[in-house]
Amino acid sequence: MSAWVECICGNRIGTGAFPNPGGHRVISEESYDAVGDPVDRTKLGVLFLQGRELIECPRCGRILLRGEGGTYRSYTPERLDAEAE
Repeated sequence: MSAWVECICGNRIGTGAFPNPGGHRVISEESYDAVGDPVDRTKLGVLFLQGRELIECPRCGRILLRGEGGTYRSYTPERLDAEAE
């Protein structure tokens, strides 16, 4: 069974494959620091699974961040002044 999320631009993005080429995990620096040094691979793996899912739409560049309830919130990239020139 495939899992998908639909971007506002209409692009359907697969979320079931691992590794997902457009998928990322977001963790806080505080949580990462708690893993310890040297890095404990088991703790790091748990932290990865607890991280919030972030997907970049390959069509429009929007970022979709998965929230607590499993729904995604979309963020649109802004053009920087240097890009506008």
